[in-house]
Amino acid sequence: MLKRAVLILGILVALGVIALVFVTRNTPATHPVLAASTLPPLIPTRAFFADPRAEFGFVASSDGAYTVSEKASILGRSKVVREVATGNQIAELPVGIGGIRWHPTEPRIRFIFEGHDWEVDLFNPARENWARTSPVALSGGWVLNQFATDPDMPVMFWGRTSARGVGHMWHVSQDGLEATRVAEGTASIPT
Repeated sequence: MLKRAVLILGILVALGVIALVFVTRNTPATHPVLAASTLPPLIPTRAFFADPRAEFGFVASSDGAYTVSEKASILGRSKVVREVATGNQIAELPVGIGGIRWHPTEPRIRFIFEGHDWEVDLFNPARENWARTSPVALSGGWVLNQFATDPDMPVMFWGRTSARGVGHMWHVSQDGLEATRVAEGTASIPT
């Protein structure tokens, strides 16, 4: 009975692989206009989709020692951090991160994920080690308007202290704990 189940599972896996190879095969143009044209060949499906060598969206660290990029594979996409000199992968981060930037002087990456601003040490990237750097005082919503170029410089944010409040421009410390209003907003929130 067990041998039969393993045999059936093996046949199903083989059929799945055959179907995948068939669906992603390189086919010539079938439309008469495309077939008669002298265009270069189309990008093969296997090269375009899930090419394990495909990386894009590079963001280099301020000292040029590291890069973060999005990497595609047959299993999905991931954000990877690599050392430029060796090409070795140092860390892997979730795909849904945005606003990627680097700490001005340290090997730490900053990004926005799930509505919060985070800072991650490259050599200790586990989720429980992430430091939240979202502006604490701007609980009504915020937008990052400036990246830090110096480790002590405050960063410019637009934000609200409550969901129904008026938005203002703020200088926020890089750890997100201190905020100073630098320009007052005048727009009223529609009710």
